[in-house]
Amino acid sequence: VKIAVYYESLCPDSKRFITTQLAPVWRDFRGVVKVKMVPYGKSTHDKVNGKWQFQCHHGPDECYGNK
Repeated sequence: VKIAVYYESLCPDSKRFITTQLAPVWRDFRGVVKVKMVPYGKSTHDKVNGKWQFQCHHGPDECYGNK
């Protein structure tokens, strides 16, 4: 069974889902479950002076974590 989890690296709801729901499923069924973690989030981007700038929902550290 393939599961793709789209999450925000610093989102409290994402962290809660991973620790309370995903981790137990993976622990109990790791032989049949393949989990793909996809960092994703609410962000905006703009080109300023020829350089891309990104702003993430939970701050600049989340932009780094979502790479």
